[in-house]
Amino acid sequence: MVRFWVDPSVPKQQLTCTGKKFASDGAIKIRYGNRVVTCVVRNQPAAKGTTVDTGAVSVDDGQVRMSSQLQKTLRLPSEGKLHFMPENGAWRLGPILGVYVTKEKNPQRMFGEQTRLLEDLTRYAEEECVDIVVLTPGFKDYQRGWRYDTGLGTWRESLVTLPDVVLRRSGTFHEQGAKVAADLNAFQRSGRLHSLPRHSSNKWTFYRVMQENSKLRSYLPATVRVTSATELKTALQQMKDAYLKPMNGAQGVCIHRLQLRNGGTIVMAREDRVVPRQAERLSTRFRPDTRLVTSELHGDTELQSFWHSIQDKFHKWVLQESVHLLHTTDDRPVDFRWLVQYTDGPKVIGRVARVGSPGAITTNLHTGGKAMDAKQVLELLPNVDTDKTLADMDTLALGVVEQLRHAFGPFAEVGIDIGIDESGKVVAFEVNPTPGRRMLRSLSDNVRKLSLVTLVEYAIKAAGFENGK
Repeated sequence: MVRFWVDPSVPKQQLTCTGKKFASDGAIKIRYGNRVVTCVVRNQPAAKGTTVDTGAVSVDDGQVRMSSQLQKTLRLPSEGKLHFMPENGAWRLGPILGVYVTKEKNPQRMFGEQTRLLEDLTRYAEEECVDIVVLTPGFKDYQRGWRYDTGLGTWRESLVTLPDVVLRRSGTFHEQGAKVAADLNAFQRSGRLHSLPRHSSNKWTFYRVMQENSKLRSYLPATVRVTSATELKTALQQMKDAYLKPMNGAQGVCIHRLQLRNGGTIVMAREDRVVPRQAERLSTRFRPDTRLVTSELHGDTELQSFWHSIQDKFHKWVLQESVHLLHTTDDRPVDFRWLVQYTDGPKVIGRVARVGSPGAITTNLHTGGKAMDAKQVLELLPNVDTDKTLADMDTLALGVVEQLRHAFGPFAEVGIDIGIDESGKVVAFEVNPTPGRRMLRSLSDNVRKLSLVTLVEYAIKAAGFENGK
């Protein structure tokens, strides 16, 4: 590790170094992200008997004082602590973990629900000598990003280098789609993007990718793509009881449960959320309020009319056979979100139960569900072997992660939605490539903090600084 800061007395394009790492003077190349600069090193041994304040960095690791010009050329922060590594005759500093998110209009929460997460992530990263930069759409063109000053509690914008590792944290973006696509493609081509692609959350894509693994097929509810009212009718005649879901939907929005009765009548149920989406983005706390709406469809004409009515919301849909989930004694449906993260290998970090409202058709937090500790909820459910069920869900989640890595390559984390049917069988519904942290606050043992520290550890290893130099 090295501690660095800008010193006005250091001439331009020069470094003054203290510590055993820096044995000699001379010209050296320094790499930080994708910035490479040749500078002159002046070694300055620590005076005998003096004490040097380096915080968590020992004197043996070193100190670096640099000119303002060099700091700006490398696009380093003005001070901090970073890992240090000799590499091909040069010095490499890092790692830099970039987090790619959408930017909101609210100045108090510039990055919406991600703001608190990003501030906490920066605090934990500082302890591990990792630089956190927040990137927003347009980075490819403007090369600007945001750093959080933990001392002042403020965000600062500046020119930043391309990070060693980039994680996409937003599922949707307010900015132009072309800008987002250009940025993500650039991150991907450079090998810096370590998040699952956006289309991995597509319910049809997930189903097809999991179907490629014979060991996982039996853990998937039957799913078909429907592109017309006729296809919907045919599929429902086979399934009888199913959920119509937007292929790219999220947060339980626009989900309909369809049940085919004798005589051809379709009983339809959906949950309407009362709180507007805009209010959710701007408020500091989100209090969902939903109501269950039921209706019936009689004949092909009404089915066709219903199909046309939902096309203005989403254009691509899947029909997924209903899984009769376990319910609490007061008729609340229960399913689960497993957070799996990667360091040396996949590891289950968070196990959350989502408990819906009485009689609800979804458990999502945005439609009135409540997050609770998975083990505690399982212990309350009748006829459930808690330890075996937890082990089964762990095994399924880790299998899903390995299949995703096989299909899409390395990634840092994923949220996996899992259900348990009335017979005790576990099933995998879908994945979230940008899993949130709100529900982790319901868990003990500071799981939320652990999940953020794990992202930092992932960045250190993925960037090649795993030896802690």
